[in-house]
Amino acid sequence: MSSQSIKTAIKNKLDEVGSIDVAYGYQTGKETGHPYAVVTRDGLDSEFGDSIRNVNTWTFKVALFVSRAPTEEMVFGAEEAERISGKVVDEVVTAFHMDTTLSGTCLYIKPVDVNDDYAEGPESVRFAEITLEAVETVSSS
Repeated sequence: MSSQSIKTAIKNKLDEVGSIDVAYGYQTGKETGHPYAVVTRDGLDSEFGDSIRNVNTWTFKVALFVSRAPTEEMVFGAEEAERISGKVVDEVVTAFHMDTTLSGTCLYIKPVDVNDDYAEGPESVRFAEITLEAVETVSSS
């Protein structure tokens, strides 16, 4: 497998999470829908496995965004954004616990960290970042 295959499988898994309006495989700068998710590759840790294979641990970040500013289209507000953010985080973590190999894309994947924050800018959002580690073996012969 490759990091791109794993990233695509992660995005596809996020597409299945009912509480996410839309999932992106990159930051577009013109995201629509709330809540939305963006998945990015964050790093690689590679280790010697044995004489015929090595072990790659890819790290991915899933950023979840929920609008806090009520508009004509969305009436979330700060309190509702907080509730929705918690629900989305729980559903995403559960989705990866329920499909630990991403349907055979990797040896296993696991959520390892969640960070919550607020982001101010043109639009006020509740922001959560979930760190995922995906492990694969690769041939070294």
